[in-house]
Amino acid sequence: VTLFCDTLEELQTLSAEIVNAAATEGVKMIGERVAAKAHYLSQHPGNQPKRVRASAVTNRNFADFAAFHRTQLGKPAALTPWGRVVTYLPTPEQSAYGFSYHEQGSPDKEPTSGHTLIMGRPGSGKSVLSAFLMTQARRAGARIFVFDYRLGMEMAVRANGGRYASLNAGQPTGLNPLWTETDARGTAWLSDWLATLLYRADKPLTPAQTNRIQEVVRQNAQATNPALRNWRDFASLFVSTDDGGDLHQRLLEWTEDGRYGWIFGQSLEDTFSLKGDVVGFDLTGILDSEADKERMAVLSYLFRRVEREIEDRRPTIIVIDEAWKALDNTYFAERLSNWLVTARKQNTVAVMMTQYASQLERTRTGKTIIEAVPTQILLPNIRAQPADYSMLNLTEKELDVLLNTGSNSRLALIRDDQGSIVVDADLSALGPNLTILGGMEKGEALVGADYRDRPDFWRLS
Repeated sequence: VTLFCDTLEELQTLSAEIVNAAATEGVKMIGERVAAKAHYLSQHPGNQPKRVRASAVTNRNFADFAAFHRTQLGKPAALTPWGRVVTYLPTPEQSAYGFSYHEQGSPDKEPTSGHTLIMGRPGSGKSVLSAFLMTQARRAGARIFVFDYRLGMEMAVRANGGRYASLNAGQPTGLNPLWTETDARGTAWLSDWLATLLYRADKPLTPAQTNRIQEVVRQNAQATNPALRNWRDFASLFVSTDDGGDLHQRLLEWTEDGRYGWIFGQSLEDTFSLKGDVVGFDLTGILDSEADKERMAVLSYLFRRVEREIEDRRPTIIVIDEAWKALDNTYFAERLSNWLVTARKQNTVAVMMTQYASQLERTRTGKTIIEAVPTQILLPNIRAQPADYSMLNLTEKELDVLLNTGSNSRLALIRDDQGSIVVDADLSALGPNLTILGGMEKGEALVGADYRDRPDFWRLS
């Protein structure tokens, strides 16, 4: 114990107080005089041999001194399926946390699950954080597909050299599954998908109608003239079905002039391309549609197209904004669990964003998502209630971070297979690049409204 005092009297008084306090606890203190300078300097690195009164340290002493408390360091690159850490995030204790989407694994073995849920209220920065993480993942060679909402990630997609398109309700989409699903696996999927598409609760399909769908799908695949793979000609093949014209009438809704004709009926060749390292598409009009059948038709086929692309097992990230809207239908409720398993085996990570856990709780797929997602990134929300997080089974400390930290703190709670940790998700150090990742009006004000025509718009000079 080294004391610094202004006067000798003050030094003597304070020394006596310390000696008495130590004696109360059974500790004998010695006032050093001759070797005081050596004692003091021995505290500095490299001067340990200068100690005058060296004594042995018992195991109990060491246990008292070395608590081994430290912040998690995250997973090292060698223990991640992609062989590198996605990024490093600072912690409030000023250490570096190596973030990875995946559970602990190895680049030499089958990929572990990396499916991730990012949750935060509007304006909390979840889209910007997701854009930052996917951009960092490009260093691992990850391919990116973005199911976007309200153009939130368009600028980030384009800044990564990606392509971006919008699918709007009531306008031709360029999609046509009759054109693409013609091999053996494709016809099996198309038959199952059409049975769901044509289902009516008041009049379920009969076994004969289901068999007829399979027959016509095979005919479509075997057509020698690809121009016949359109929805009008496809519907005409059901005219002879012995069901009073029921199936034919249901198919007519999907032809060019039908109620849902804008989705598939106005395209012959499927012109919607998913080729490229970074591809994004805005689905606002689809996700906001009140017609569940429209959402199911578009989203299920887009997921099918992505499923085909990831068969090459290249590291891939699929970002789904407003996931509760995208996946809340019967089709996904029955298939999402298997789809997530398939995606994991194909070296693909699904990153799903939503505002509140209670939104997932009200959906048909919420439980599946929570059970299948090993990594959660939760942003504080002082407006939330403990009940809003009930399905996440948070601890009291985790709840305290989310409810009492403050929504503007830019902290984030990460939960994964190693436990939970609070990190500093403040990305303001990126400067103007943060504005580009955020896009929207602020992004356009920075780079100009014509940025879509300038691939290098993000290079600010």
